[in-house]
Parts: sequence; C-alpha cells; structure tokens
Amino acid sequence: MSELIHATTNRGKPYRHLLCSASILTLLALAPRVQAGEADAPTVWIELGGQLARVDGISAPFIAPFADKAAGSPIFEPVSFLDAQRMPRFSYEGEGGLTLAPRDSGWVFSLGARYGRSNGGRDFQQQTAGQMVGIYGPYPDRASYVRKFFGAQYNSTESHTVLDFQAGRDVGLGMSDVSSILGAGVRFAQFTSKAALGIHARPDLQYHKTYPFPVLAPQKYFSRPLFHAYTMIAHSERSFRGWGPSLSWSGSAPIVGKHQNGQLNFDWGVNAALLFGRQRANVSHQTTGQYYGLARHYQSAYHNGAAPIRSRSVTVPNVGGFAAVSYRLENFKMDIGYRADVFIGAMDMGIDSSRKATMSFHGPFASISVGLGD
Repeated sequence: MSELIHATTNRGKPYRHLLCSASILTLLALAPRVQAGEADAPTVWIELGGQLARVDGISAPFIAPFADKAAGSPIFEPVSFLDAQRMPRFSYEGEGGLTLAPRDSGWVFSLGARYGRSNGGRDFQQQTAGQMVGIYGPYPDRASYVRKFFGAQYNSTESHTVLDFQAGRDVGLGMSDVSSILGAGVRFAQFTSKAALGIHARPDLQYHKTYPFPVLAPQKYFSRPLFHAYTMIAHSERSFRGWGPSLSWSGSAPIVGKHQNGQLNFDWGVNAALLFGRQRANVSHQTTGQYYGLARHYQSAYHNGAAPIRSRSVTVPNVGGFAAVSYRLENFKMDIGYRADVFIGAMDMGIDSSRKATMSFHGPFASISVGLGD
C-alpha cells in the first residue's frame, strides 16, 4: 500500500481527510441506533474477499527504429520485439467492507476498499546457430564463431486502489423479500504502473571475403563479419489519482430457501462515478545503432533519445457492475460472481506524446460476510 500512503502526502490530502472524517462521523452517529435495533436481523456486516482481475489498458510497448528494419530476422522467433514487453494479464485483488443497516430506517451505509497488484518480467536471449569466420586454409585455430542474437530484460509492476463511501436507501421492488438499494457517495481511485526495458540485438550478419595473398596463395582468404548492433534502454512511470461523486444501485433476490435454514440468492449491482484528479507520465528512452564494417571498427548508425515528463488535470468517467450468486445461512453469507470496472481515459500511456488510455478491471470474485448486532 506504499502508493496509497504516498497519495495522502500530496496536495489532495484535505480531500482524503474530509472523506475519512465524514465516514467516521456517520458511523459514530449511527452506533446508538444499531445497538437499539430489533433482534431480527444483523445491523452490521463485515465483508472480506478477493478477485482475479484481468487488467486492460496499461500496455504501452516501446518501439525502436531498428524493430522495423529487422522485422524479418529469425532472432525474433518465437518471442518478438513487442512480445518481450508484454505486461501481466491478471492482477490479484483483496477487498474489505463494512456495512451498517439500522433497523426500521431503510438506510444502508457502507465503507469499502479494494487493492490489486501485479508483477511481471522477462529475461531471455534468442540466437541463431554460430557460423565460423576467420582465416581459412592452413590456420583453422584462428577461426571464431559469430551469431545473430536478440536479448531482452523487462520488468513491470501495476497497482490499483479504490475506496468507497456510500449512503443508500432500500426502495424495494414491490416484494418484501427483495432488496433494491439506491446509493450515493464518494469514490477515490489511484492507479500506478512502472516498466523498465533493456534490449541488445544483432539482427543481421554478412560475410566479406578478402584475399591477402591472391598471387602466392590464392586458396587462403579472410572471412570478415559485417553486422549491425542495436541497444535500447527505456523506463516509464505512470499514475492517476482522483476522487469524485458516485452513484450505485444494488439488489438481491432469493432463488430458493430461507436464510434461517440456508438460502440461495441472486445479487447484482451497477455503479457510476466522475473522478477529478491528476494524470502523470514520466517516460525516458534511448536507442543506439552501430555498424561493424570493412573499416574493422564500429561506426555510429544513429542515436535517438527522449525523456518527456507530463502532468495534467483530468476528469475520468467510471462505470462498473457485478452479478453474483450468494448463499446465506443466518448471519453468514458467501458470494461468487463476476465484476467489472472501467475508467475512461484514466492513464497517459503515450511515449513521446500524450495518449489517453481506458483502464478496465474485470474477472471472477468471491467474498464472505459475517453479520453482527442481532
């Protein structure tokens, strides 16, 4: 949670204090009513769970000038230049929540937190079979081997945090055993991603024969390798932090049974928010190309480098929802379902210029809840 701790030290600190203060005051104000309620249903629910979430929208591979020139080289099989920079597809989320439902009021107040993280990395080298070069004829001991090769070292991390405070009211759907809660509140979201890349490549290789003694010993010759050597070093750090108003609708309908003896339910929910925050991108990269030719030394082919730093205020729409099947027995409840959250234009995934990207998290989740206060 280092990213979240860091977030509380920036200029958005008063907003986080306001959110926490409002949440605590609301919970304290409701405490007497919770204790004074009837004993037919829990007034406090504590929830813990997790999700295996697929993360989309954070892939931003670097493109080097030599990638197109060497596109047909066998060194990019089976792993290509872009495949070497593939981010993890999934992250693991943990979540927790606290819900207060005072009896005879119809109101429901909730606090929720989700945190997810993923790490990825690749370290490999692909090369062709070596070809012997050097002096042919009576000097085989002076021969050497030269290969085409492609090596990459890539590391990436991603983390995301979502905090919610909601106050809602059960409006019902015309049936006493079906809940339908409309809520409003505040949502805070923080996303970070980091990537580091190092690449070395020799995609082409040719041979040039020279005959040092064409008259005295025409069968002797030198076979000199000619090739390009490329290097790329790149690093990126990207983030978004924002908060704003949120709306939600959630409900639960029984399928079979009663909660006293075991009940199967269908649960659903949709949510929307408008987040106001800051988007940052710190990207640096440098590529070099050298040519080893007949001059018997490396000659510079090109040199490119850039280190743009961007920061700006953005407004990010957020929509999401879930569907689940739950089993409840007395004051114990277990949910299994599928959930998705989409943050439109949340991250700047550009390299040398800004490029907004939509982040989404979706996948199966499971949670358990325990009711207290009955």
